[in-house]
Amino acid sequence: MSRQIKLTIPMRIFAKPRPRQGKYGNFYTPRDEREDSLESYFWQFVKENQLKLFTSDLRVDCIYICRSEKRPCDKDNADKTIGDCGEGILWKNDRQIADGRTRFITSADEDKIKMTIRGIKTERSVK
Repeated sequence: MSRQIKLTIPMRIFAKPRPRQGKYGNFYTPRDEREDSLESYFWQFVKENQLKLFTSDLRVDCIYICRSEKRPCDKDNADKTIGDCGEGILWKNDRQIADGRTRFITSADEDKIKMTIRGIKTERSVK
């Protein structure tokens, strides 16, 4: 049986900031304080549950629960935020996320992110 964890994060999902071009032509992604908050929830969860990094391919199911009627961002941006913030904490690299389901629930009582992370075996393609 593959390893599985469930966690609930009491915050609203947000879009990852867009890359910007610096003064000298270099590109960078501005750091958002919400990313720091999300990463700290991940670190706290890992520490409390004495978890190790997932090294296999993963299925990550996310339910983004929002108080407002309007979604805070689209599916791709929400999943990108989760993938990037979990990198090095829950999984080695966000390329490991091979499968998953994303749902948005709006007009709820509070903002939260519910996640289920499960290690999976992927089928290798035959040439």
